[in-house]
Amino acid sequence: MTTRNKEVDKIELFFDLVFVFTFIQLTLKLEHHLDFHTFLEVFVLLALIWYIFEGYIWLTNTTELTERNHRIFLALGMVGFMLISVAIPEAYGKNGFIFGLGFLSIVATHSLLFLLHSNDETKKAMSTIVPFNLMFAIIILVSSLFSGDVRLIVWGIVAAVAVLGPLVQRNKGQFAVSPWHFLERHYLILVIALGETIASTGRAAIDEDLTTDVILTMIIALGLTVLLWYSYVKDDSEREEKFHSMDIDRRDQASKAGFYWSHFAMFLGIILLAVVKVAIIHDPMQTLDLAHRITLYVSIVLFGYGVIYFNRLFFKVSWKRLAVLAVLLVIPLVVPYLPAIILSLVITFIYYISIIAPLPFLKTKQKET
Repeated sequence: MTTRNKEVDKIELFFDLVFVFTFIQLTLKLEHHLDFHTFLEVFVLLALIWYIFEGYIWLTNTTELTERNHRIFLALGMVGFMLISVAIPEAYGKNGFIFGLGFLSIVATHSLLFLLHSNDETKKAMSTIVPFNLMFAIIILVSSLFSGDVRLIVWGIVAAVAVLGPLVQRNKGQFAVSPWHFLERHYLILVIALGETIASTGRAAIDEDLTTDVILTMIIALGLTVLLWYSYVKDDSEREEKFHSMDIDRRDQASKAGFYWSHFAMFLGIILLAVVKVAIIHDPMQTLDLAHRITLYVSIVLFGYGVIYFNRLFFKVSWKRLAVLAVLLVIPLVVPYLPAIILSLVITFIYYISIIAPLPFLKTKQKET
C-alpha cells in the first residue's frame, strides 16, 4: 500500500482556530485557581480534547476534503469544539452537560465522516475504534449529571482508556498515514499553542504600566517561546525524511501513540508556562511563591520531555539533555529569593543549554537533539 503526500487543506487551518479558544480557556482556568485539584481538572480536560482533536487530524490525513459535504460536517465539528471550549471554566460544575453534549457531537461527526468517506482498509480500522469513541462520549455525557468529583474520576478513566487503547488494540484494517501532512498538522497546532502564550503575555501587559522591567520581562518571555519553538523545529528536515522512510506498520504505530503523548506533554507545558508568564508580567520584581516556581519547573520539563520523546520516534536522541534540564532547573526551584524577571532569564538560559546548545558531552552517537 502506497502512502500519499497530501498537502494541508485551507479548511484545516480554519478548523484549528477552535483550538486557540480551548488553550485560552484552559490557561484561564488554571490561572484563576493554581492548585493541584485544578491542575488535575485541566489535565483530564486537555487529555480528552486533544484525543478527539487528534482524531480529526487522522480524519483529514486519510480522507479527502474536496467535497462540499466534508466541509459542512467539519463546520459541525467546529460547533462541537466551541461548545466544549465555552464550557471549560464550569465543566465540572453547571456546564458539564454542555461539555458532554459538545464532545458527543464531535465524536458523532468524526465517526460519520470516517465511515462514509474512507477507503475499505481505513473503514476496517475505524470499525474497531468508532464504537469505543461513541461509548466514551456517552459516558462523558451521562457522568456530567453527577457531582464534579465524580466527573473528574470518570472522565479521567475515560481519557486513560481512550489514549492507552491504541497501544494494545489490534486494527482489522490499516491506516495509510500521509507523512508530510501528518507532521505539518502537528507543527501548525503547536505553533497555535505557543501563540497562546504570547497572547497571554500581551494580555497581562495591557493591565500594567509599560515600565522598563515589564518590557524586559516581555522580551525574555518572548525569547523563551522562540527557544521552545526552535527546539521543536530544528530537526524538521531529518524528521520528515525518517518518517517517509518508515514502513507502513511502524509509521502507523508511531503516529498512534508517539504523536499524541509527545504533543500532549508539550501542550500541557505550554499552558503551565502561560500561567506563570502572566504572574511574572504583573509583578516582574516579585519573588514567585512555591506553587508558581513548581509550575514553571514542570512546564519546562514537560516541554523538553515532549520534544525529546517526539524526536525519539525518528532517530536516537540524548536523554541526557532532559536529565540535565531537570537537574539545572532544581536550582531556581529551591532559590526563592530570585526576582521573577531574573528567574525568567535563568530559565531561558537553562533551557538553551540543556536542549539546544551543541555541547559535546550531550551528543548521541547518531544525532544530537
